[in-house]
Amino acid sequence: MPSLIREENMHSYIFDRLKKTIFNNSTGEVSKLSMSESMVLSHLIENKDNEVKKSDLIAAGWPMRVVGPNSLTMAIKAIRQSLSDKGEIIETLPGKGYMLHSGFIEDSLDEKLGDAPNVKDSATAEPTVSENNDPVARFYEGEEFKSIPHKKENVIHNKKTKLVLITLLFFIYALAFFVSFVLQSHQASLECITVDGKVVCSTSSDIGDISGLEDGEYLYGHYNGEAEASFKKVE
Repeated sequence: MPSLIREENMHSYIFDRLKKTIFNNSTGEVSKLSMSESMVLSHLIENKDNEVKKSDLIAAGWPMRVVGPNSLTMAIKAIRQSLSDKGEIIETLPGKGYMLHSGFIEDSLDEKLGDAPNVKDSATAEPTVSENNDPVARFYEGEEFKSIPHKKENVIHNKKTKLVLITLLFFIYALAFFVSFVLQSHQASLECITVDGKVVCSTSSDIGDISGLEDGEYLYGHYNGEAEASFKKVE
């Protein structure tokens, strides 16, 4: 169990959610956290002096992403290093999760704190992305917002994808039309002639002697691989 909190340890650190930094009141040093580490610490602060399950911390630190417990372990390690903590500030609850003890860290968004080091006054702060509809982006404004895909870039990417698909479909239709045209142009036409009661149809314009044929309808051409063309009566 962590030792009792002494008066000189009260609020030794100030956590700036917007900048994702931890300010050491004693040394004046500022430690930078990653976005996930900042979100994990924010969730611990919001539930200080209470047990927080590992699954809840993973959900808070990596929303809409699938990560393993090792990611949370590494994040807690980084936070503890920024706090020079050996388990007194963030207590490990074996098999359960973690607990942040109050009295060590002050949240820069706490109304009781007022003006904290390295925290801009709200009246002079530069415009942020608070108008964004994403609650995570509204709360954690700053550099991490750059990691959120820009809508304009997505629109450009979608337009390029549609253009590629349209071009591909155009070439497919053009190829199909060309193949169809070639097949039709090479397709032999059947022509028929009628002489003295004899009707002869053939794909060739050079039809042999039909004088010896009986009256009726005939096909003229090469049958069964024969070298010479012959007449075949249509029954």
